[in-house]
Amino acid sequence: MNARSQLDSYLEQFRQRLTRLVYARGGALLAVAALAVSLIAVYFGMRRAFDAEFMLGARLALLAAIVAIGIGLLYLPLRALKRSRAVPEIERRAPEFDGRIETYEGLTKSEQKSPFLPLLAEDALKFARKVPAAVGVTKLELSLPTVVAGIAVATLLGVAAVGPDNWRYGVRHLWAGWLLDDTLPPQRIAVEPGDGTVRRGGDIEIAAVAEGFDPATMTLYARFGSRQEWQSTIMDEQADDSFEFTFFAVREPVSYYVSAAGLRTQEFLIDVVDLPEISRIKLTYDYPAWTRLEDEVQDPGYDIRAVEGTVVTIEVETNEPLASPNLVVDGVATPMTVAGNLSTGSLTVEEDSEYYISTLFNDDQVQVSDEYFITVVDDEEPEVTILRPGRDWRASPIEEVTVAVESSDDFGLESAELRYSVNGSDWTTVPLAIDGASLSDQALLLLEDLRQPIVRREPRGVPANSIQTLTLEDLRRLRAQADEAEAAEEAAEAAPAERSLEPGDLISYYAVVTDREHSVQTDLYFIEVQPFDRRFTQGDGGGGGGGGGGGQQQQDEISQRQKEILVATWNLIREQQEEQDSFLDEQALTDNALMLAELQRTLADQAQTLADRAQARNLDGADPRIARFVENLELAVEAMGPASENLAEVELEAAVAPEQQALQYILRAEAIFTDIQVTMQQGQQGGGGGGGLANRDLSELFELEMDLERNQYETEDPVSFDNQAGGSQEQQQVDEAIQKLQELARRQQQLAEQANRR
Repeated sequence: MNARSQLDSYLEQFRQRLTRLVYARGGALLAVAALAVSLIAVYFGMRRAFDAEFMLGARLALLAAIVAIGIGLLYLPLRALKRSRAVPEIERRAPEFDGRIETYEGLTKSEQKSPFLPLLAEDALKFARKVPAAVGVTKLELSLPTVVAGIAVATLLGVAAVGPDNWRYGVRHLWAGWLLDDTLPPQRIAVEPGDGTVRRGGDIEIAAVAEGFDPATMTLYARFGSRQEWQSTIMDEQADDSFEFTFFAVREPVSYYVSAAGLRTQEFLIDVVDLPEISRIKLTYDYPAWTRLEDEVQDPGYDIRAVEGTVVTIEVETNEPLASPNLVVDGVATPMTVAGNLSTGSLTVEEDSEYYISTLFNDDQVQVSDEYFITVVDDEEPEVTILRPGRDWRASPIEEVTVAVESSDDFGLESAELRYSVNGSDWTTVPLAIDGASLSDQALLLLEDLRQPIVRREPRGVPANSIQTLTLEDLRRLRAQADEAEAAEEAAEAAPAERSLEPGDLISYYAVVTDREHSVQTDLYFIEVQPFDRRFTQGDGGGGGGGGGGGQQQQDEISQRQKEILVATWNLIREQQEEQDSFLDEQALTDNALMLAELQRTLADQAQTLADRAQARNLDGADPRIARFVENLELAVEAMGPASENLAEVELEAAVAPEQQALQYILRAEAIFTDIQVTMQQGQQGGGGGGGLANRDLSELFELEMDLERNQYETEDPVSFDNQAGGSQEQQQVDEAIQKLQELARRQQQLAEQANRR
């Protein structure tokens, strides 16, 4: 095959692909236009009941669109390709030819055969190999219009085959209405009640629904009494596509019909009759037993408002006896009993609805009363408050603490209790007296009579596998500790299983009330058992040590943080229990629980550090009280472990008891520390102080650990001076933990305020 034959074959392939492209684009636009015109025509046709004039115009518009697109996008482009042999389009899509194809075609059409044609064809073939016909007209250009056309045709056929009734019939009628007889559905306007009867002066509602088409408006025509002229009005469209109109205070017969989109109904007649008139309606409410409400009578009464399950007796008095009266609730009629001019019926409030009274007239039930509403009243959750003490409290072991609780409910309370726990033990319940829907009672907590189970712990000593070099003084001290431990063990064996409260113990309490559907509890409050007299004076001099700088705020720092963690856990439990009113989703609840677990671990590390440093200085061997102080700190750390684990697993209720125990041990340690400070100050004032040095070291160490307002590691401490970098990092972690706890408390306070506003 020579160069000219190859070039001619290449150009023919290019022309074929260009021709296919014209057909694909024109066909796609034809399909899309047919679909669009069909759907628009059917949409407006439904509102005109597919009248013949409109459908004829729609068919003409569809035909005009098809013809215009066929001429503009098929006939003219194909004619242009044939005339120009597609040379300009090929040159445009393959600019590499640079006019060679146009020159070649010109020389080919020339009557005189040019000797340069083979050379020109061979030169053009070099560029043709670089730009194949499949590159000049890509497969995507050919397939995309084909896919669009297929989708449009499939959509049109789908609507005609299985679309909604009016759309299916409308598309068929548009395309083949002149050939088929069943292209349109039955088109009619259904009217309720049609012919009817109404009492003189009563109201009657007319409802109309278009079947087989979808009109934009619907008009009602009416003629009153013997008048000849018709009056018209536009009916109100409802959410379900029906139309309604109400005749108010009808006093003479009414003839009417409904018209829409050129269709109209037959004429209907509403007859007016003189029926017995209702002079009074009395409602008697029989509330459910759980509301603890007495029967209530409303005379006169019309609309009904009551809780679900309430039985309402309706007594209707008329000027004449009613014939077979019915109590109609949401279209369901229930016969009423008749005694002279009184008709009685009853209903049970179950959901929001309406009711009216009807009577029999000419074998038809005629409404003789207006329609009245039945509204279900929700049972709100009760409110409960602890009035006294109303906050955390501190008391001596022999005090009597009065807890006053007040609550109210919209209907009736089922139960009310005060629950308290001593040092994280099981909750003890104290019933409170309720009075129907209100509560105002108090419980007396006799701290002197409360008992706490004894927790025994093995005495600390030197581990059996440790190797140490002991001095004579160390041996004497260990022997003294062993004797003291043996005496303590003998005393413990002889002691009862319970003991009275002592300084450092903790009582947690809250109140809970329940009604038929809800259970509401208060915040968690605490009673801290304090020594009989915690008052002591702060030394004015600089060498006191024990009270210097820290004060009561630093002394209570660990217990305050533990208390915040416990309260935050309690609030999360309350939010978790209030499922429908909770402002926290599951993920937010998990995130807050994990944050509390982290805070609990941080606080445990801080308390353990304080205990370890006191032991490292041998302070626990210098004074038995310091040993008890360290022991309680370690017990608190042991309780914080299960608390943080339960928080991490979002077992919030299981975390409360160990959190309470940890708080109790911390409070006991702080009470011992207070006793040490008082003794130290008395020693300073009296000039004595055998163990004053150890006590002062403990006080300084506690102050350094708890001081959040200054960098404690800037002070040279024999134990921590060599670990300044690690200590600074530890303090930063503590500060971050405190900030997280404060942020959680702030968010919970905002949620509580939002709930109160609701």
